[in-house]
Amino acid sequence: MNRRNFLGKTALFTAPLLIKGLPIFAGENTTHPFLKTLAEAAANNGKILIIIQMNGGNDGLNMVIPLDKYSQLSAARPAILIPENKVLKLKGTTTTGLHPAMTGLKQLYDNDKLTIVQGVSYPNPNFSHFRAQDILFTGANFDENLYTGWMGRSFNLSFPGFPINYPTATLKDPPAIQIGGSLPLSIQGSTTNMGYSVGSVTELQNVINAIPAPAPVSDYGDELTFLRLMKDQSNAYTGRITGAYNATNTLSLKYPADGNYLADQLKLVARLIGGGLTTPLYIVNHHDGFDTHADQVDPTDHSIGYHADTLNDLSIAISAFQDDITLMGKSQSVVGMTFTEFGRRVINNDSFGTDHGTSFPVLF
Repeated sequence: MNRRNFLGKTALFTAPLLIKGLPIFAGENTTHPFLKTLAEAAANNGKILIIIQMNGGNDGLNMVIPLDKYSQLSAARPAILIPENKVLKLKGTTTTGLHPAMTGLKQLYDNDKLTIVQGVSYPNPNFSHFRAQDILFTGANFDENLYTGWMGRSFNLSFPGFPINYPTATLKDPPAIQIGGSLPLSIQGSTTNMGYSVGSVTELQNVINAIPAPAPVSDYGDELTFLRLMKDQSNAYTGRITGAYNATNTLSLKYPADGNYLADQLKLVARLIGGGLTTPLYIVNHHDGFDTHADQVDPTDHSIGYHADTLNDLSIAISAFQDDITLMGKSQSVVGMTFTEFGRRVINNDSFGTDHGTSFPVLF
């Protein structure tokens, strides 16, 4: 059996070698006893993955700028390209730079805390937001439909039978916590979604503090409030989440005071990690969309504008989070990665923006 066939049949996803030893099993056929043994051994190993979703399709060519292709980019996207003299140069390379709004991420790169994987895509890319997300969330081929996610299938092995009889004495915490959006298909298991999901930081804090969500001022509202409180208090994982949140506080002074909702999410995640929660996967959502068909840049200065603001928030949030988990002594157990459903076209459109494209860079 050749290597390609072996990997296809065993579906052993090789990227975890880059993710600090966190094993990921992405394929449908993850039933081999050897793979089961590896997954079960990894279920409680203390490694944590943070996925930062940049929904809408991020323009990777204005985020991670190929300086060795700058002349071609100048011809293809003159209406939006970052001026070469404003691109942030990276240590050890003359071919790649970062958007000038990403000073915090440049510092992480220069300090060997950030790596960039470019050209992430799959054959025959789909330009629909929904279908593209489904393909990437499930690990499907472009022409097939799967109904379990790449992380969900991994959790099927490391949390067998979930949610029946969970939590256990050794697996006390939820497999995944998702903040700021709906449960993604990536953590859909064979029988249930494997995530503990809240729509916002406030909602999770309300669960922690046993504060029910707002309800109408009426008899119906009183009953609804009572039911919500009972639901939250009876949730199997609420006590563990509350205990971790109250066990410590964040240590970094780099979090912005307000206006950066992604930083708020990561701050809460850092506090849960610092408090001892062993959940292996967190999914957070950037508060702005990346579907920049129009007004992506300021027409008079391409280094500022809407896209610059979103990347600045991303850079500040990740930098603060990395500082926090470092101060907590947790950085060697945690890795983050960015995700978007596709990139943008090389050629700009007539609205100072970009249309749906194919590949994109991933930051680890």
